[in-house]
Amino acid sequence: MGKIKTSIYIDEELWREFKRHAAEQGLDVSELLEELIKEELMIELDTLIPEETNPELDFEPIKPGNR
Repeated sequence: MGKIKTSIYIDEELWREFKRHAAEQGLDVSELLEELIKEELMIELDTLIPEETNPELDFEPIKPGNR
């Protein structure tokens, strides 16, 4: 997937705080912003379970015992 350059309008103080937060985590601002966008769109989850897969649960039921 290619990268694009974009512009956004955001509160100046909020942006400073976001940049500080990214630096504390050792991340580039773009990397952190991309991660947050993916989380919001749940892209990571979609790649873990493809749509054509219908996972089945496979387990043996247990009967409750008297203690």
